Amino acid sequence: MADLPSLTLDPRTVGRKSALRRLRNEGKVPGSLYGYGDATSVVVDRRALLSILRSHGPGTLMNVNLDGEKSFGVLKDVDRNAVTDQLLHVSIQKVALDEQINTTTALRILGDADREDDDGILSVPLAELSIRCRADAIPEFIEVDVSGLTIGHGLRVVDLVLPDEVEFTNNPEQVIATVSIVHIIEEDEEEEGLELLEGEELPEGEEAAEGEEATEGEGR
Repeated sequence: MADLPSLTLDPRTVGRKSALRRLRNEGKVPGSLYGYGDATSVVVDRRALLSILRSHGPGTLMNVNLDGEKSFGVLKDVDRNAVTDQLLHVSIQKVALDEQINTTTALRILGDADREDDDGILSVPLAELSIRCRADAIPEFIEVDVSGLTIGHGLRVVDLVLPDEVEFTNNPEQVIATVSIVHIIEEDEEEEGLELLEGEELPEGEEAAEGEEATEGEGR
């Protein structure tokens, strides 16, 4: 097992929302450490948490240290502000290395530059994969090779090759990546469409109505 990232946790007293805002302004992120029937409110350093998220992503196994008590934990829910992307709260699940757990791991897209030059646009709607495995066997990422994809084709979760003892919990038919083509309307096609609109004649019913109004006007 590779060296694990480490995160120091400090106990936190649950208080008002103003206290949470003050913590965030001080560069801290409130959170919770839970598992085996216990739950503790904690606070972590924002920079340290961001460093782990950027280098390992959510779902990673870590060494956690709370008041000198060391254990293993997995990054679970990471809540962010939808507008500012500010870290609001983090949940960490305490685990044993040989424990089977549900978590997530990132998908790493490979081969886009080697794909056939067919004017297709690659779309990747799924960024993470939900998996089940031992805590000490969580893959840092799952590779997705899109080099062979052509227009109209895609990859599903069931097409992935997973490491031994790792299984996905997503819908097997969930789409990971597809290649499609975007139809671009040429300028001359737009002008032709406008000319057709400008050259359209009024329906017969409308012409008749105009004629009737003229007739009524003449009789007055």
